Amino acid sequence: MVQIQLNLPVGASEHCLELPGVYTLQPMGVYRFDRQSYTLDTAAPTPLSLVPTAVRLTGSVELPPGAAASSADVTVTAVVEVCPSC
Repeated sequence: MVQIQLNLPVGASEHCLELPGVYTLQPMGVYRFDRQSYTLDTAAPTPLSLVPTAVRLTGSVELPPGAAASSADVTVTAVVEVCPSC
């Protein structure tokens, strides 16, 4: 199996594949999409639309001084803004 890594920018883009055939595209990164993989057939090219359904966030929570992590009630609220024109 040959693996190719493509950097896909936000918005529409075109990419040329070296050889004809059927390819499987598996998006990887901080976004989760509506499908885990997409099929590309160079004999019948069609546009792909990758629709993000979730985003992975990482971070840390700081407890007040003297608070024990096992006994603290912590509520974390994350606000994620999606910029459609970015």
